[in-house]
Amino acid sequence: MTAPLDRRRPPAVLVALGLALAGILPVAAATAADAAPVAAASTRIAAPQAARPVVTVVPGDRRFALSWSRVSGAKRYTIEWSTSKKFTKKTTKRATTSSRTRTLTKLKLRTDYWVRVRAVTSTGTVTSKAVKTRVDTRAVGRVPITVKPAGTHKVKVSWGRLPRGTSVSLNASWHYSHLTTKGKHFTVTGIRPTETSRVVTVPSSFRKYVGSSTGNPLYVQATYRNGPKKSTSRFGYSRTGSSPTGAQGANPLRVATYNIGSIAATKNTSRPWEKRRSAVVNAIKRADADVIAVQEATTAKEADTGRRQIEGLVSKLGGDYRLAYSASSIGNVDGWATKGAHLIVRKDRVKVLSSGLTSINEIISKEHRLDKNRFFAWAHVEDRTTKQRTWVASLHLENDKLGSAKQRRAAALAIDDLLTRKRGSASEPIILMGDLNSDVVRHTSGPTTALVERGYVDTLSGPRATGSRWSTSNNQNGAKDGGYPDKPFRYAYAPTRIDYVFVKDAAGVRQHTNQVILTGGKFDARYRGSDHNLQHADIVLG
Repeated sequence: MTAPLDRRRPPAVLVALGLALAGILPVAAATAADAAPVAAASTRIAAPQAARPVVTVVPGDRRFALSWSRVSGAKRYTIEWSTSKKFTKKTTKRATTSSRTRTLTKLKLRTDYWVRVRAVTSTGTVTSKAVKTRVDTRAVGRVPITVKPAGTHKVKVSWGRLPRGTSVSLNASWHYSHLTTKGKHFTVTGIRPTETSRVVTVPSSFRKYVGSSTGNPLYVQATYRNGPKKSTSRFGYSRTGSSPTGAQGANPLRVATYNIGSIAATKNTSRPWEKRRSAVVNAIKRADADVIAVQEATTAKEADTGRRQIEGLVSKLGGDYRLAYSASSIGNVDGWATKGAHLIVRKDRVKVLSSGLTSINEIISKEHRLDKNRFFAWAHVEDRTTKQRTWVASLHLENDKLGSAKQRRAAALAIDDLLTRKRGSASEPIILMGDLNSDVVRHTSGPTTALVERGYVDTLSGPRATGSRWSTSNNQNGAKDGGYPDKPFRYAYAPTRIDYVFVKDAAGVRQHTNQVILTGGKFDARYRGSDHNLQHADIVLG
């Protein structure tokens, strides 16, 4: 449809043609005039204005703590606070800063204040909404915290917006009982009351107890201050970020450790070895490990077969399994000694290159030797699939009744020294597994801490930990149930551990499982052959 002509004046083309016919303009010029577009009027488009800042104010004892959101392009901010919501000249004070936090001090009690922030940008000034508040001298109260992993040696501690306050600090330790004990905790200070979270990095001096190599949780408690008044939160806890997992797609070696309980331990109870044995076999087969370290698999003889306990166990496991050495090489127990720590391998998965049983008393200093001599098992093995090699050991260290944390520490380090010498210049991983009868809470400088100091990683520190809510043993009420309760003991916080898998010089850890098998919330008797739980881990060797 053709647009109607403006009848108030002739179109430019008709004027030009009229002039051309009158001889004033050539026809070509008239045609060009018609073709030329009319120039558009110039329009200035204003740059979009930046979003205005959002201000957070936490009142405190004669002061306000302020923080505000970043404004794009702003190089400086002006804070205005006033006793009038109209921000009159006489009632208003100002301060300019390039940061996004500020504390206003020397404020009056029982007085309403209005606070706002102006951001100066290249396109102009934007102003926040005014926030009405007044100083508050009351205690903060018990604001709860949460703690979550946040990276290597790190956790993130979070809490809700404080209703009031002047500062926040965090105490952290490897156990909640040490959160106020001098020398056993560290403190993070300088936290503004407007903050609602802080990433906490474990100091290097604490990482042997609670870093990313330990698998131990970090306990944290917040202290909220408002002037002289102090409040504390309930503590929270979490493991730090996980240890390395190794190359993606790499084939891990699965290892397991299991204190199966000696024949003597339950000889005169309703759970003798002969009744428990099939459940021990089921638990080992369920774990489906390539290398299994067992403890308390002694040389005492089974009542029904006459075989030594360790030989009876291997026989019941079947032809897929074998000892890492010949049964005849175990020999007899001379004097007060025990040979209950052994290594079993899956024949189709692992090739044994060398192996043996060694007396702990023979490799530690005289001051740490015990009257009751313990032997540990070791082996140099090769993964038949990947052809990668590693050194493994099964050990059972003495408990507090006969030994000490220092003695257990010396034993663990001596075993590491021996295997390090055996591997020579090779960089093959070393895996130590067993019942160490220690934990970092009761034995701060014991064997677990010593191994981490030597570069070992507790496999519980891997990215996937199953069953970590339970203890590794179930003898919390041993006098009543002999370590065989119907249900696993529920700890209020992190459980005690005495059974471990430690590895050093490996590429990474994929998972660790505390194998607790329940049916209807109770232990499944088909897999419950000991008062300890089997532990297994997947390790990427290289």
